[in-house]
Parts: sequence; C-alpha cells; structure tokens
Amino acid sequence: MKTRILKWFIFLLSVSLFLFFGVVWYFSGIIVSFKTKTHNEIKERNKVTGPSQFGLPENPEDIEVPADEMKLSGWFFKNPNRNKKCGVVIAHGHANNRYGVLKYGPAFWKRGCDLLFFDHRHHGTSPGDFGTYGFHERKDVLSAVDVLKKKTGLEESRIGIFGESYGASTSLLAAVMNDRLAFVGADSPYMDLETIVSEKAEAQYGKIMLPILSPPFWIAGKRADFDPYQVNVREAVRNLHIPVFISHSAQDKYTVPRHSELIYQNISYDKKILHITNWGAEHARSMDVNPKEYEKHLDEFIEKYVPTFK
Repeated sequence: MKTRILKWFIFLLSVSLFLFFGVVWYFSGIIVSFKTKTHNEIKERNKVTGPSQFGLPENPEDIEVPADEMKLSGWFFKNPNRNKKCGVVIAHGHANNRYGVLKYGPAFWKRGCDLLFFDHRHHGTSPGDFGTYGFHERKDVLSAVDVLKKKTGLEESRIGIFGESYGASTSLLAAVMNDRLAFVGADSPYMDLETIVSEKAEAQYGKIMLPILSPPFWIAGKRADFDPYQVNVREAVRNLHIPVFISHSAQDKYTVPRHSELIYQNISYDKKILHITNWGAEHARSMDVNPKEYEKHLDEFIEKYVPTFK
C-alpha cells in the first residue's frame, strides 16, 4: 500500500513539474521569442506605401549593420542638401520594423540630415531568434552609428539617435555608452524590463501572474543570453551626458507616461526636455496624431540644445 502511494506521489509530482516547466518555458518565449510583424503587415496596419510618402527617396540604399555574428538589414538615405551636415539613426518599436518609424524621418530630413533605419535583431528582415529589449540591441544602435559615420564621414558629434518604444529605451541605453553623440530622442520608452513585463502580464492575465513571473524571467534570460534585470533605463540614464528629448502621450495605456516621467527625473544632465502630449494619441502615436506640433517640439529641442543641427 505504501509503495503504491509513493508511486502515485512521484507520478503526480513529475506531472506537476513537467506542467510547471512547460508553463515557464511558454511564458519565457512570450518575453524573448515573441511574434513580430512583417514589412507588409506594418505597411498595411500603418497605411504606409513607402518612403516617398514621407518625402524621402523611394529607393534608399540597402545597408547591413553588424550585430555580433549577424548582419541586420536597413536603409541609408543620403540627403541631397550638402550645405548642412548631420545624421540620425532611427530605431523602431517592439514587434515592429523600420516601416513603422519612417514618420520621424521628415523632421530630420528637412534639416539636411542623412538617415539610417534598420530592423532590430529578431525583427523585420533581420536575423535573430530573440529580442532582449535593449540589452544587446544598444550595441546594435551604436553599430548603426558606425555604419552611418562610414557612409557620410560625419563625426559622432553630428549624429543623433532616435527611437520609438522598444527602440526608445534601446536608444537611451545606447546613449549612455557614447557621450560623443549629438543627442538622443525617445518616444514612449519603458523604464525597465521587469516593470513593463509585469504590467503587461497583469493587464492580460490578472494579478495571479505577478508572483510566478520570476521563473519565466530567469529562463528568458538564459535562452537569450542576457540579464533581464540589467535592462533598467531609469537607472542607466543617471549616467547620460548628452541632450535628451522625450515624448509620451498622456493617453498611452500600453506603456503609461509614468515610465517617461521617472526616466526624465533620473537624468541629472540639464539639457533635457520632456513632452507629455495631450492629443488623444495611443502608444507611440503622437507623431501620427499631430505631426506639425510634434515636429515643432523637436525643432525647439534641437534649436536649444543641438545647435550643430542648424
């Protein structure tokens, strides 16, 4: 009798452990092996026909951005205005791709800047099995800066980086690593990975998920070779020493504006601007809703803090 009970106990324990590990593996995959949208899906969702819709050349130069053992795919737009010399690397958001951030191009293109857009690892047409929310991607942004330097001959002091959402937090992390850049712009960033994952888990599955997030978080880190707890933009920006522009919609329910507010508060460098827009925009949609006013915000920031872009 005791032997039978022990066997049943071992069996039930094995099944429970198997199910638990399966659940942990599944949720770790949601974190780092998430489904991304194709170029065509983003074009259709955002009603984008191509670069010319934003006043950019329709056929940009295809370029590659080195990223560890991979080559990320991107575009280089050479500005015909050679009287002004500046460049900007623009990074897209989570599950998105370069088509989704073409809308930011005109704000810099009209100033005579060359532009570089690229698909993050695990996004668009770039390779990669995992996304790490800026841990590895921050190096990719700086690699894109190097590509832009080689294409244009510009010094880093004449190159800015700008990102949206996932790309915004990534750009802020990258800027901490290179204080020679002209500026960093961030639209709708998250302050750290643990908080944004917790908020998404609670919104989708309820508070029941919060106590059991640690194992999937840990496994996600092992699978994608990174430390999730080091993706902490709020703390990293304490070491930021270049001008920073942050914009966030007051109506953003996906990544609430508190993220940007706390990031902004932790930036000790005095050349900084935060705009909490009140235009009814959803997450990372302020530029779509009111492009004229958004570009005005960017122009004021550049005129005040980045005179080399005049």
